[in-house]
Amino acid sequence: NNEIPYRKFINPIEALAFLKNQENLAPNSKEFLQASNDSSEDLIQHGKSVVNINLTQIHNKLYDSNRFNLTSVIVIDHDMPGIDGIEFCKQLKDSKISKIMLTGAADHKVAIKAFNDGIIHKFIMKDDPEVFQALDKAILELQQNYFSELSGLIIKNLTAGTCSYLENEKFIKFFSDITKAYQITELYLIDPIGSFLLLDKNGALIWFIVKSDQDIENDWQIAQDQNASDNIINALQNRDKLLFLFSEDDYKQPVDEWNSYLYPTNKIDEIPGCYFALIKENNSRKVTGVDRDKIYPYKLFENITA
Repeated sequence: NNEIPYRKFINPIEALAFLKNQENLAPNSKEFLQASNDSSEDLIQHGKSVVNINLTQIHNKLYDSNRFNLTSVIVIDHDMPGIDGIEFCKQLKDSKISKIMLTGAADHKVAIKAFNDGIIHKFIMKDDPEVFQALDKAILELQQNYFSELSGLIIKNLTAGTCSYLENEKFIKFFSDITKAYQITELYLIDPIGSFLLLDKNGALIWFIVKSDQDIENDWQIAQDQNASDNIINALQNRDKLLFLFSEDDYKQPVDEWNSYLYPTNKIDEIPGCYFALIKENNSRKVTGVDRDKIYPYKLFENITA
Protein backbone atom coordinates (compact mmCIF):
# COMPACT_ATOMS: atom_id res chain seq x y z
CA ASN A 1 0.00 0.00 0.00
CA ASN A 2 1.52 3.31 -1.07
CA GLU A 3 0.06 4.97 2.04
CA ILE A 4 2.40 2.88 4.22
CA PRO A 5 5.90 4.39 4.37
CA TYR A 6 8.71 1.88 4.45
CA ARG A 7 12.46 1.55 4.28
CA LYS A 8 13.73 -1.50 2.38
CA PHE A 9 17.02 -3.24 3.20
CA ILE A 10 18.79 -5.72 0.95
CA ASN A 11 21.41 -6.65 3.57
CA PRO A 12 19.81 -8.11 6.75
CA ILE A 13 22.89 -7.42 8.89
CA GLU A 14 22.69 -3.73 7.99
CA ALA A 15 18.96 -3.77 8.72
CA LEU A 16 19.58 -5.27 12.15
CA ALA A 17 22.19 -2.63 12.98
CA PHE A 18 19.78 0.12 11.86
CA LEU A 19 16.99 -1.19 14.09
CA LYS A 20 19.24 -1.57 17.11
CA ASN A 21 20.43 2.02 16.68
CA GLN A 22 16.79 3.11 16.88
CA GLU A 23 16.17 1.51 20.27
CA ASN A 24 17.29 4.58 22.21
CA LEU A 25 15.02 6.81 20.12
CA ALA A 26 11.87 4.72 20.55
CA PRO A 27 9.02 6.36 22.48
CA ASN A 28 8.51 5.29 26.07
CA SER A 29 5.38 6.04 28.08
CA LYS A 30 7.45 6.25 31.27
CA GLU A 31 8.75 9.66 30.18
CA PHE A 32 5.25 11.02 30.90
CA LEU A 33 4.99 9.42 34.36
CA GLN A 34 6.49 10.39 37.68
CA ALA A 35 5.92 9.34 41.27
CA SER A 36 3.80 11.72 43.30
CA ASN A 37 4.85 13.13 46.67
CA ASP A 38 1.23 12.83 47.80
CA SER A 39 1.37 9.10 48.48
CA SER A 40 -0.21 8.31 51.84
CA GLU A 41 1.44 6.24 54.58
CA ASP A 42 -1.12 3.50 53.96
CA LEU A 43 -0.19 3.24 50.28
CA ILE A 44 3.52 3.23 51.05
CA GLN A 45 3.10 0.43 53.61
CA HIS A 46 1.40 -1.69 50.96
CA GLY A 47 4.14 -1.05 48.40
CA LYS A 48 2.04 1.32 46.30
CA SER A 49 2.48 4.93 45.21
CA VAL A 50 0.52 7.58 43.36
CA VAL A 51 1.69 8.37 39.84
CA ASN A 52 1.38 11.77 38.15
CA ILE A 53 0.83 11.82 34.38
CA ASN A 54 2.05 14.82 32.42
CA LEU A 55 -0.53 15.05 29.63
CA THR A 56 0.84 18.38 28.41
CA GLN A 57 4.15 16.67 27.70
CA ILE A 58 2.35 14.17 25.46
CA HIS A 59 1.17 16.72 22.92
CA ASN A 60 4.62 18.32 22.89
CA LYS A 61 5.57 15.31 20.76
CA LEU A 62 4.10 17.41 17.95
CA TYR A 63 7.41 19.22 17.89
CA ASP A 64 9.53 16.05 17.61
CA SER A 65 10.89 15.94 14.07
CA ASN A 66 12.00 12.33 14.54
CA ARG A 67 8.57 10.87 15.25
CA PHE A 68 7.79 9.73 11.68
CA ASN A 69 11.10 7.97 11.15
CA LEU A 70 10.82 5.37 13.91
CA THR A 71 9.99 1.79 13.02
CA SER A 72 6.88 0.14 14.45
CA VAL A 73 6.68 -2.98 12.22
CA ILE A 74 9.23 -5.01 10.33
CA VAL A 75 8.59 -7.49 7.50
CA ILE A 76 11.32 -10.07 6.95
CA ASP A 77 11.88 -13.16 4.88
CA HIS A 78 12.77 -16.39 6.64
CA ASP A 79 15.47 -17.21 4.06
CA MET A 80 18.09 -14.46 3.99
CA PRO A 81 21.85 -14.37 3.42
CA GLY A 82 23.98 -14.43 6.55
CA ILE A 83 21.10 -14.81 9.03
CA ASP A 84 17.67 -16.42 8.89
CA GLY A 85 14.45 -14.66 9.87
CA ILE A 86 14.09 -16.47 13.20
CA GLU A 87 17.57 -15.55 14.41
CA PHE A 88 17.06 -11.99 13.16
CA CYS A 89 13.90 -11.62 15.27
CA LYS A 90 15.49 -13.29 18.31
CA GLN A 91 18.02 -10.46 18.39
CA LEU A 92 15.10 -8.01 18.61
CA LYS A 93 13.00 -10.01 21.05
CA ASP A 94 13.08 -7.30 23.74
CA SER A 95 12.17 -4.58 21.25
CA LYS A 96 8.59 -3.25 21.05
CA ILE A 97 8.76 -3.47 17.25
CA SER A 98 6.18 -5.87 15.79
CA LYS A 99 7.54 -8.59 13.52
CA ILE A 100 5.99 -10.22 10.44
CA MET A 101 7.80 -13.10 8.77
CA LEU A 102 7.30 -14.17 5.16
CA THR A 103 7.74 -17.88 4.74
CA GLY A 104 7.42 -20.66 2.18
CA ALA A 105 5.63 -23.98 2.57
CA ALA A 106 8.85 -25.73 3.61
CA ASP A 107 9.27 -23.43 6.59
CA HIS A 108 5.64 -23.41 7.72
CA LYS A 109 6.25 -25.43 10.89
CA VAL A 110 9.23 -23.25 11.79
CA ALA A 111 7.05 -20.14 11.48
CA ILE A 112 4.31 -21.65 13.66
CA LYS A 113 6.83 -22.50 16.38
CA ALA A 114 8.34 -19.00 16.23
CA PHE A 115 4.86 -17.50 16.60
CA ASN A 116 4.00 -19.78 19.53
CA ASP A 117 7.32 -18.92 21.20
CA GLY A 118 6.57 -15.18 20.90
CA ILE A 119 9.53 -14.53 18.59
CA ILE A 120 7.29 -13.14 15.80
CA HIS A 121 3.83 -11.58 15.87
CA LYS A 122 2.53 -12.87 12.53
CA PHE A 123 3.66 -14.98 9.59
CA ILE A 124 2.39 -14.88 6.02
CA MET A 125 2.79 -17.58 3.38
CA LYS A 126 4.48 -16.27 0.23
CA ASP A 127 2.37 -18.55 -1.99
CA ASP A 128 -0.89 -17.07 -0.65
CA PRO A 129 -2.71 -15.70 -3.75
CA GLU A 130 -3.68 -12.63 -1.67
CA VAL A 131 -0.29 -12.20 -0.04
CA PHE A 132 -0.12 -8.41 -0.57
CA GLN A 133 -3.59 -7.77 0.83
CA ALA A 134 -2.75 -9.97 3.82
CA LEU A 135 0.51 -8.08 4.32
CA ASP A 136 -1.15 -4.64 4.25
CA LYS A 137 -3.80 -5.79 6.72
CA ALA A 138 -1.20 -7.27 9.07
CA ILE A 139 0.98 -4.14 9.00
CA LEU A 140 -1.91 -1.79 9.83
CA GLU A 141 -3.15 -4.08 12.61
CA LEU A 142 0.30 -4.37 14.19
CA GLN A 143 0.89 -0.63 13.92
CA GLN A 144 -2.28 -0.11 15.94
CA ASN A 145 -1.17 -2.74 18.47
CA TYR A 146 2.26 -1.07 18.73
CA PHE A 147 0.77 2.26 19.80
CA SER A 148 -1.85 0.62 22.02
CA GLU A 149 0.89 -1.19 23.92
CA LEU A 150 2.92 2.01 24.29
CA SER A 151 -0.16 3.79 25.64
CA GLY A 152 -1.20 0.96 27.97
CA LEU A 153 0.70 2.13 31.05
CA ILE A 154 -0.66 5.67 30.74
CA ILE A 155 -4.25 4.52 30.21
CA LYS A 156 -4.06 2.06 33.10
CA ASN A 157 -3.05 4.86 35.48
CA LEU A 158 -5.55 7.37 34.08
CA THR A 159 -8.57 5.09 34.30
CA ALA A 160 -7.91 4.07 37.91
CA GLY A 161 -10.43 5.85 40.11
CA THR A 162 -11.53 8.51 37.62
CA CYS A 163 -14.22 8.93 34.98
CA SER A 164 -12.72 7.82 31.69
CA TYR A 165 -14.00 6.34 28.44
CA LEU A 166 -10.58 5.18 27.29
CA GLU A 167 -11.33 1.50 27.92
CA ASN A 168 -14.99 1.63 26.87
CA GLU A 169 -15.39 -0.57 23.78
CA LYS A 170 -18.23 1.55 22.36
CA PHE A 171 -16.16 4.70 22.79
CA ILE A 172 -13.11 3.07 21.17
CA LYS A 173 -15.22 2.11 18.14
CA PHE A 174 -16.77 5.60 17.92
CA PHE A 175 -13.38 7.31 18.21
CA SER A 176 -11.88 4.99 15.59
CA ASP A 177 -14.67 5.95 13.16
CA ILE A 178 -13.94 9.65 13.81
CA THR A 179 -10.24 9.24 13.00
CA LYS A 180 -11.06 7.42 9.77
CA ALA A 181 -13.69 9.96 8.70
CA TYR A 182 -11.31 12.89 9.17
CA GLN A 183 -8.22 11.05 7.84
CA ILE A 184 -6.35 11.53 11.11
CA THR A 185 -2.63 10.72 11.03
CA GLU A 186 -1.73 11.78 14.59
CA LEU A 187 -3.57 11.81 17.92
CA TYR A 188 -2.48 13.08 21.33
CA LEU A 189 -4.37 12.45 24.57
CA ILE A 190 -5.12 15.70 26.44
CA ASP A 191 -7.28 14.65 29.40
CA PRO A 192 -8.19 11.52 31.39
CA ILE A 193 -11.76 11.21 30.13
CA GLY A 194 -10.74 10.70 26.48
CA SER A 195 -10.27 14.05 24.72
CA PHE A 196 -7.61 14.21 22.01
CA LEU A 197 -5.72 16.70 19.91
CA LEU A 198 -5.85 15.39 16.34
CA LEU A 199 -3.94 16.21 13.16
CA ASP A 200 -5.20 15.22 9.74
CA LYS A 201 -2.99 14.28 6.80
CA ASN A 202 -2.71 17.96 5.83
CA GLY A 203 -1.52 18.96 9.30
CA ALA A 204 -4.78 20.72 10.28
CA LEU A 205 -5.57 20.68 14.01
CA ILE A 206 -8.84 19.25 15.31
CA TRP A 207 -9.74 19.06 18.99
CA PHE A 208 -11.95 16.07 19.85
CA ILE A 209 -13.41 17.03 23.24
CA VAL A 210 -15.36 14.59 25.40
CA LYS A 211 -17.34 15.34 28.54
CA SER A 212 -19.65 13.32 30.71
CA ASP A 213 -23.01 14.62 31.89
CA GLN A 214 -21.41 15.20 35.31
CA ASP A 215 -18.58 17.26 33.78
CA ILE A 216 -21.07 19.58 32.10
CA GLU A 217 -23.10 19.74 35.31
CA ASN A 218 -19.97 20.86 37.18
CA ASP A 219 -19.30 23.57 34.59
CA TRP A 220 -22.90 24.75 34.86
CA GLN A 221 -22.62 24.90 38.65
CA ILE A 222 -19.47 27.03 38.45
CA ALA A 223 -21.14 29.38 35.95
CA GLN A 224 -24.17 29.71 38.21
CA ASP A 225 -22.12 30.26 41.38
CA GLN A 226 -20.09 33.00 39.68
CA ASN A 227 -23.14 34.76 38.21
CA ALA A 228 -22.41 34.09 34.58
CA SER A 229 -24.80 35.47 31.96
CA ASP A 230 -28.09 33.64 31.39
CA ASN A 231 -27.10 32.50 27.89
CA ILE A 232 -24.00 30.74 29.27
CA ILE A 233 -25.91 29.13 32.12
CA ASN A 234 -28.77 28.00 29.86
CA ALA A 235 -26.43 26.64 27.18
CA LEU A 236 -24.71 24.43 29.74
CA GLN A 237 -27.86 23.49 31.62
CA ASN A 238 -29.64 22.41 28.42
CA ARG A 239 -26.51 20.60 27.17
CA ASP A 240 -26.56 22.72 24.02
CA LYS A 241 -22.94 23.78 24.45
CA LEU A 242 -19.82 22.22 25.85
CA LEU A 243 -17.11 24.23 27.61
CA PHE A 244 -13.51 23.69 26.61
CA LEU A 245 -10.65 25.82 27.94
CA PHE A 246 -7.45 25.25 25.97
CA SER A 247 -4.85 26.25 28.53
CA GLU A 248 -4.15 27.42 32.08
CA ASP A 249 -4.45 31.03 30.90
CA ASP A 250 -7.95 30.30 29.60
CA TYR A 251 -8.94 28.94 33.02
CA LYS A 252 -8.07 32.34 34.49
CA GLN A 253 -10.67 34.07 32.32
CA PRO A 254 -13.82 35.32 34.12
CA VAL A 255 -16.91 33.21 33.46
CA ASP A 256 -18.49 35.96 31.35
CA GLU A 257 -15.71 35.29 28.81
CA TRP A 258 -16.78 31.66 28.49
CA ASN A 259 -18.89 32.42 25.42
CA SER A 260 -15.68 32.20 23.39
CA TYR A 261 -15.07 28.69 24.73
CA LEU A 262 -18.53 27.14 24.26
CA TYR A 263 -18.97 24.67 21.41
CA PRO A 264 -22.04 22.85 20.04
CA THR A 265 -22.50 19.49 21.73
CA ASN A 266 -23.11 16.17 20.04
CA LYS A 267 -24.25 13.10 21.92
CA ILE A 268 -22.71 9.66 21.57
CA ASP A 269 -25.97 7.74 21.50
CA GLU A 270 -24.38 4.40 22.36
CA ILE A 271 -23.00 5.79 25.64
CA PRO A 272 -25.55 7.37 28.01
CA GLY A 273 -24.52 10.80 29.32
CA CYS A 274 -21.51 11.14 26.97
CA TYR A 275 -21.11 14.28 24.86
CA PHE A 276 -18.46 15.45 22.41
CA ALA A 277 -17.47 18.44 20.31
CA LEU A 278 -15.16 18.73 17.32
CA ILE A 279 -13.25 22.02 17.27
CA LYS A 280 -11.42 22.69 14.03
CA GLU A 281 -8.48 25.02 13.82
CA ASN A 282 -9.49 28.49 12.75
CA ASN A 283 -6.76 30.58 11.16
CA SER A 284 -8.38 33.73 12.53
CA ARG A 285 -8.07 32.48 16.09
CA LYS A 286 -4.88 31.16 17.62
CA VAL A 287 -5.41 27.83 19.35
CA THR A 288 -3.86 28.38 22.75
CA GLY A 289 -1.40 25.80 23.97
CA VAL A 290 -0.09 24.74 20.57
CA ASP A 291 2.75 26.54 18.83
CA ARG A 292 1.84 26.09 15.19
CA ASP A 293 5.26 27.34 14.01
CA LYS A 294 7.02 24.49 15.83
CA ILE A 295 4.86 21.65 14.53
CA TYR A 296 6.88 19.30 12.38
CA PRO A 297 4.60 18.49 9.40
CA TYR A 298 3.54 14.97 8.57
CA LYS A 299 5.38 13.59 5.56
CA LEU A 300 5.48 10.12 4.13
CA PHE A 301 9.22 9.86 3.88
CA GLU A 302 10.39 8.68 0.52
CA ASN A 303 10.35 4.89 0.37
CA ILE A 304 14.00 4.01 -0.07
CA THR A 305 16.28 1.02 -0.47
CA ALA A 306 19.35 0.85 1.76
